[in-house]
Amino acid sequence: MAQPTPTDPWSEADPVGSDAISTVDDAINRFERRVRERLNYGGHSYNNTTLAEAALHCIGHGSGETGVGKTDGVFTIFAIDRTTPVVQITDVTFATVADRNRMILDGTIIKGFKNIAGVYESNVADGASAVAFDFNNLIALSTAGAKLVRIRNDGVEKLAILDDGNLLPIGDWVVRDSGDANDNLKIDDATGDLTMRGKIVAGGDIEAAGGFRCLIPGWTRQDQPATLGNSQMHRFVESSGMTYATPARVGSVIGISVTARLPVTAGTITFELHNGGAPQGLTVELDSVDALYNSTTQAKNLDTFTAKDNIGILVKSSGLAPTTNDYEAFLEIET
Repeated sequence: MAQPTPTDPWSEADPVGSDAISTVDDAINRFERRVRERLNYGGHSYNNTTLAEAALHCIGHGSGETGVGKTDGVFTIFAIDRTTPVVQITDVTFATVADRNRMILDGTIIKGFKNIAGVYESNVADGASAVAFDFNNLIALSTAGAKLVRIRNDGVEKLAILDDGNLLPIGDWVVRDSGDANDNLKIDDATGDLTMRGKIVAGGDIEAAGGFRCLIPGWTRQDQPATLGNSQMHRFVESSGMTYATPARVGSVIGISVTARLPVTAGTITFELHNGGAPQGLTVELDSVDALYNSTTQAKNLDTFTAKDNIGILVKSSGLAPTTNDYEAFLEIET
């Protein structure tokens, strides 16, 4: 017995009268039935294009339908309560067969609905007020931690835009040349340290809360005895100059260096930082190995000072030769 020819569900007349769609449930039931019929009609097999085409015909099909979201030419997706529209697309068209893999919304082409690389393209004409893509959350976000945009890679968050428009990179913030393994600029997420591969070119002053280095010269000693305990060096004028320097800002001593007019041939001469006459432990030494000059540095904030402190250098010797020599010492500070 010959099988009856199936009826194309899209050729079915829209229900009228008592059978007209008047509730959301009616619309959903008809949508489900028509999708199933469309996928089975004429031996159709399931594929994304067929399902998308069926869905777009089932909702918003026909001008005589009534019910929530049933305006002709409008594609509406409702929330779970079946009454609140959450997505509404107008003027949905398929211009060609090739367009079935993309949607054209008011002239803007959106592609990437299939399991392929997502591409979002806009046809907005150039102009001073042109906006290619406009993303807007209709509810103002202001709670700390709220994000306007979140970008993830395989479910792992990599970048976000916070409610105030600030960027929130996850991990270190890195600017890198395309195809170059070197970081041109890096902000360490843990420390906030900024690392740059190139130089800083500034058109104005550079201001910072700290980190300015300065070398303070002028401590001298002439004809140091062979063996002598700690005594303060004078500045600029031996035996009559000031013995200290007075910083104007809070900071710390990060280095001490010394030079001699003649090389040390025996024994040692040791130079040590002091603050108000109290030894601080930062020392440098001349001997028969480092005979003419030497220096020592350390991290900042180890030997600190405040504004108006008196910092200077103590000197002592042990078995030193020659005893007729001239020495000059320097302090390096940061403020």
